[in-house]
Amino acid sequence: MTIFEKGNYKSVHNEFRTLGIYSLEVLSEFQEKYKIFDTDTTVNAIRDAIVANYLNFELLNFDKHGFDAKKINVEHFLEVKQCSLSSESWGGTWNDTNEEKALAFSDNRLFTVVAVWKGASDLQFMVYGQNPALGECLHSMVVNRSPSSRS
Repeated sequence: MTIFEKGNYKSVHNEFRTLGIYSLEVLSEFQEKYKIFDTDTTVNAIRDAIVANYLNFELLNFDKHGFDAKKINVEHFLEVKQCSLSSESWGGTWNDTNEEKALAFSDNRLFTVVAVWKGASDLQFMVYGQNPALGECLHSMVVNRSPSSRS
């Protein structure tokens, strides 16, 4: 099947557009209030805040680099991986991982959580913990990845 034969094209009803515009206007007000203008970043920050709150990580990272959250009184960091309940894989994406970050997953200061969502805001469950083998595996993948991949 060629790229031109792929897809599932359907008519879009006015209600879809109307509700979609309303939803985006509300999101835009949120973005304006918190000065987060990239939509993917906004949704990820909201979800990271929800997950971090459940796990008692009080500080959220609003910078592009580093981990997603941190505890206030102890050097514990949180890396959040988001995925959809409807995905074929619940592993999240790791394509932003470099050698330094990969090795950090073997450090006992770093915790990882995979948050599984139904829709944009309905958190279904989380898988949370630590495993030094994760850092070893990620490091191996980073140093052996194709030069054409991200990061």
